[in-house]
Amino acid sequence: MKNITVRLSESDYELLREKVKKSGLSQAEFLRRAIFNAKIISANGIVKFIPELNKIGANINQIAKRCNQGNIPPIHFLKREVELLNAVLNKALLFLNGKALEIELSEKLKKQIDRSVKACCEEILNGDN
Repeated sequence: MKNITVRLSESDYELLREKVKKSGLSQAEFLRRAIFNAKIISANGIVKFIPELNKIGANINQIAKRCNQGNIPPIHFLKREVELLNAVLNKALLFLNGKALEIELSEKLKKQIDRSVKACCEEILNGDN
């Protein structure tokens, strides 16, 4: 047997005590179950798709800005961004639900996002309706 020491703030310790009490388990058993049954998600996998979400978000913001100025862009621009956002979020959900070991955006999806950014920027600069 090995002992492990963990430092907690007062509030974290109180939260732990409450949860242990509600569980009806000993503190040691509660911690063992928490450690060995916990689903651990690596933040590294999530970080990979943040730049792509930022690009899509920037496009949606530009479309919203034009709409607020009364210059409504074609609906296909917004539809395309929503479809790309949905594709990226579906990949993230697979990862978060443990159905994918890591988030990998296909090169095809990355190229679609990049083309979308370029097309959106050109459309906004040209002011086409």
